[in-house]
Amino acid sequence: MTPTIRPFAFSSSRSVSLSNQSTRSDSPAISTPVISTSAISTSAGQSKENNKPPPPPLTNYELEIMARLEINTNVTRVGPDPSHVRDYYKRFVINLEAQETIKEGWDAPPRCPTQDDVITLFISKSTWYGTWFKAFENVEDHLDMKAWLEGDDTVKVWANSKAKHRMSHVKHWCANKTKELEKKKRSGGGGKSSSSKKSTKATS
Repeated sequence: MTPTIRPFAFSSSRSVSLSNQSTRSDSPAISTPVISTSAISTSAGQSKENNKPPPPPLTNYELEIMARLEINTNVTRVGPDPSHVRDYYKRFVINLEAQETIKEGWDAPPRCPTQDDVITLFISKSTWYGTWFKAFENVEDHLDMKAWLEGDDTVKVWANSKAKHRMSHVKHWCANKTKELEKKKRSGGGGKSSSSKKSTKATS
């Protein structure tokens, strides 16, 4: 069963900085993104070092999708491996934004990309649903964690801020905070905190 994807509350200025992406143009022409040779070689080298095969190269159709969605090569599966959990979150948000965009319509040949087409630009479907989505699906409910993942180091969410945190840590942190809020609600405490906001799941 495909998990329900809850759309993020995006503002006109993206909450996660999507730096180094191409500037939107009014021209309908599609320009193929420039693939960084160093980025691809770095990714391949890291894959070899980690005893895993390198990711498959991007197809021409995928390059067309990237051009229309303004996705930079460095955040796709052929880019450098993320070094921080914030990098994974950035790619997660870009992925969700792209999925929302294709739902609005697609008038370019050869066909409208599917949700899976977008997901696999970044990572395999099994890793998306089994790791990325499970780690970040509830971040929007916790504003302090969301702020930290977006780069705000003034927010205190970890006991040891200098430790290397992983997606599994974010998942457990959000799960524990959600349990605390539910406990407050049951005890009549209202269940509201500075780290949480009400959100609604959308059916897809």
